Amino acid sequence: MNDAAMTFGFRCNLCGAANLPDVQDGPAPACGGCGGTALSRDIAAALTERLFGVPHPLPALPLDDPRSGITIGAAARCVGAMEQRFACQHAGGDTPLDLARPEDASLWLAADFVVCAAQLVRLPPPVSHGFARLHALLRPGGLLVLAEPSAPIATTIEHVPAYHDARILAFGAQRVLVNRSASGAIQTFAALDFPDETDRPVFRRFATGDLPALLAEAGFRDIVLHDPAPFAFGTTGREGGPVVTARRAA
Repeated sequence: MNDAAMTFGFRCNLCGAANLPDVQDGPAPACGGCGGTALSRDIAAALTERLFGVPHPLPALPLDDPRSGITIGAAARCVGAMEQRFACQHAGGDTPLDLARPEDASLWLAADFVVCAAQLVRLPPPVSHGFARLHALLRPGGLLVLAEPSAPIATTIEHVPAYHDARILAFGAQRVLVNRSASGAIQTFAALDFPDETDRPVFRRFATGDLPALLAEAGFRDIVLHDPAPFAFGTTGREGGPVVTARRAA
């Protein structure tokens, strides 16, 4: 067992299930009741802290909160728990919301809060467009809960900095991005990470310290980098950077 091994039990703030103490290596475990990840639990804790002043378990909230929300990304959905408490819709299916396509936003009414998880790292440059589209999805005073992978590095790393006119080519099981820059230079990128079956690689590695400035440039205010959720919610050991919240100016 390495130094990352932990022994603890927790009560899931998504579904309320009690998880017995477990011995495991690496990141905090998923909930045995709903399958919710540590990231989903951190998202729910940050959202309820900003809405109610302190983190609350979702099952303790009233069922008829009229505030509207949009969730984008698998972890943002929090295993459906938020849809049971708020007037909340998950982006996908018949109502798509791809931050790379500005026309998708026109299908949505402005919301009281938006939760976005691991979407901006996969948005083609410039990433500022993604922050602006998240801002546009919110009503004045609305809350953004942002859970993008980030690291304590000096500056954000763009893996395809001269992105302009790109195609994804498949060579057997390998996918390669071929880009023609604005100057006409042809570039190939064979080592990009494709987390799923879609043709959308990870385009960047965010520096945690860059996120507040990127949010401010898009018009967000009251920006908070959240500490991990309370120990009782079982997020100890989660990697990937903090959940960040910010408000659209009223």
